[in-house]
Amino acid sequence: MSLLNNINRLGQEADATFLSLLPHTTQDLDDHCPTVYWFRQNTYYGHGYGFDSVEAAAVEQGLQEDYCLMERDFYKLLRSGASWIPLLEDLFTRKSDQACLYVQAGLETGGFYDPDYALLWDGPWNTRYARPALTIFKARIDHIINDLNCGEDDMAQLKLPSGYWTDYDAEEIKNATVKDLESACCQDCNALVLTDEDQNELVWWRKLTGRQTYGDHEVSGKELDKLGVGHVTLFLDKLTLLRALLQAGVSLRLPRSAVPKQLSLADCEETTTAFLAIRQYIDQHEWPLATFSDSLYEHLKEVVAKRLLEMAEPNNVIVIPSPPGWEVFLLKWLRRAVAFLVHRACDENGWQHRRMHWHDDDAHVYYAAPRGTVMSVAARAMQFGVPALDDSFDDLSTSDDAIDVEMEDL
Repeated sequence: MSLLNNINRLGQEADATFLSLLPHTTQDLDDHCPTVYWFRQNTYYGHGYGFDSVEAAAVEQGLQEDYCLMERDFYKLLRSGASWIPLLEDLFTRKSDQACLYVQAGLETGGFYDPDYALLWDGPWNTRYARPALTIFKARIDHIINDLNCGEDDMAQLKLPSGYWTDYDAEEIKNATVKDLESACCQDCNALVLTDEDQNELVWWRKLTGRQTYGDHEVSGKELDKLGVGHVTLFLDKLTLLRALLQAGVSLRLPRSAVPKQLSLADCEETTTAFLAIRQYIDQHEWPLATFSDSLYEHLKEVVAKRLLEMAEPNNVIVIPSPPGWEVFLLKWLRRAVAFLVHRACDENGWQHRRMHWHDDDAHVYYAAPRGTVMSVAARAMQFGVPALDDSFDDLSTSDDAIDVEMEDL
């Protein structure tokens, strides 16, 4: 397929490429209405081709190519496995908020925006709140209990959408997983109990749940941004630091219904590299460790910058290449992780206060920390009778008075 081949080699040749897609429904002599997909590829060559900038190349030497794909070829393209296809599919099917807003902005810019456009993507979800799987399942099978047929095993007669009746254990349904409910089928005709409409509602319920979860973590994370990293001594074990990094990442990872994974800064290669660099670095120290909170923040930045510089190509770059906005994301992520360690230590007892947990009184996430994990510089010096620690992560030191911290798996 020439379109696929051309796109795949552009990364080695072009400075800028814009790919546009326009589906068009036609009517033939047999009153069939097939859809054809018009692609337009605009490629601009700048540096290395005699131009000072991409903008100058766009004016002087823009290459435009058009492709027409029939429906069968279009869906074959979507199954090609190319790295850029998921982004194309997201825009085409409007899977994410970002895709809907991007297309809407394009229509407005081109003067084609229809006020009814937004209604096309609202669906039925503005009229009712999506229900969880168990509620949908019970509503679909029309739970009817026949006292005459209920024995000691507490079985119930259930009428399925297919019209057949079958026996179900009410307790079994109550304890079933979402996967069990989705795959449940009629024992006579093998038809799924949940209809396509039910499945769509369940997908929407998952999206709403993901949005709510992200919203809760984001509110908690923004509060940490206001509090800052401070200047206190932290007495940490390795897993606590790793969990703090993961928790801060959760508060910055937008739900898939808002942004596709390909555009999520929390999921990009640079973020994974940064986390692995920090993990490798802390594996080189003995634990528990004591350090200043602000020193920890500064040194984590240095560790990440050093690793990215080592991996950058070409190896003599001054500015580390990264996705737009990623440097801001990195600083916010590391700042939240350290602020989490400073402000969210919980020394209460009980199983509900182990590891990462929520406090109902303020709706924030906390981590299990023995008393003395976070102390002011003066308190630390008074307790241990030693001068303040050197203001450097490299001089992190273990202490004979180390608190015995339970090491749990992540």
